Amino acid sequence: MSKLLKVVVLNDTRSEHHHGCSRVMNCIDHYLKDCSSAVVYSAVGDNWQQSEKLKRKIVGADLVIVNGEGTIHHNSSSGLALVKVAQFAKKYGVKSYLINMTYQANDSSYKKYLVDFERIFVRESYSKAELTGLGIDSEIVPDLTFSVIPDNYENLNAENILITCSVKSHVTIALEEKFPPDNNVIFSSIFNQNNATVENITASTRLLNIMKNNTPSQMVKKIISGVTARVSTTEKINWQTQYTHPEYADFLAQAKIVICGRFHAMTICMNQGTNFLAIESNSHKVSGTLTDIGLDINRFLVTPNMLTKDFVLNFEMTENERQLVKAYADKAKVDISAMFEQILA
Repeated sequence: MSKLLKVVVLNDTRSEHHHGCSRVMNCIDHYLKDCSSAVVYSAVGDNWQQSEKLKRKIVGADLVIVNGEGTIHHNSSSGLALVKVAQFAKKYGVKSYLINMTYQANDSSYKKYLVDFERIFVRESYSKAELTGLGIDSEIVPDLTFSVIPDNYENLNAENILITCSVKSHVTIALEEKFPPDNNVIFSSIFNQNNATVENITASTRLLNIMKNNTPSQMVKKIISGVTARVSTTEKINWQTQYTHPEYADFLAQAKIVICGRFHAMTICMNQGTNFLAIESNSHKVSGTLTDIGLDINRFLVTPNMLTKDFVLNFEMTENERQLVKAYADKAKVDISAMFEQILA
């Protein structure tokens, strides 16, 4: 690389105080720190089309990196705004790269914007298949949370069940009701202590996130669900929280098993070899990742009504399953590094 690069990063998700998003953005920070003279970050939900200052930064940049993460699915307005940036940047000779993306259930109008990306990297094969159906080339590089080399953990609480929150409020409530807290059941929020717990996010923030990431019909359903969720038993449950994503990973590692209501809870468990069961998220990213690893979806993918305490405590990954996960996590680190090397060359 002959010069330091000016880079614009769209969809900086760390402002959500979410440990998975924090780890993703810290990965991007890490790879940009030695090769860029200036990095402009645009937060999740910011619409570059409405910011003349950000347009100026894009025009003056060497490249644009779009962190797709969990935004570009089901025709969300914010997802469409993100893919439109490549067409704008290309008019000024600026290359754009779409990385770390799940792509699902968007209409065919996205194609005319996706073609202008220099390269597209998706997190799992289900997304790649959807893009292939549109005639769009993409490459699979696992989620950026796999970039962190895990610590060696000594499991101190071999009988603990750890349950995480879910992006779907009704799933969180169902888990709360299914597992009354006792000495062997711990509830863990994926949000850091700046947000206290998942249930302490303000109503206005929840509404803003719903408006940014959903179609009108989805907005109505989620607002109704949010109102219903206020009858949650959360007031009776002490949701454990941590400040940083390494602390969160360490906390998960102390459990016998983690019921992962969040995609990034699952990927962090996978990365450090923690026993887990997974609940599907708001897209196919969970099932797609399990499939790519070679794990049996019928064994690992669960719903709250399938779970009992005895079933969970008796679930144990086989040695072959552990080796499949480890091989995937190890290769992910190589693939992530190679991706950034290609982008920043």
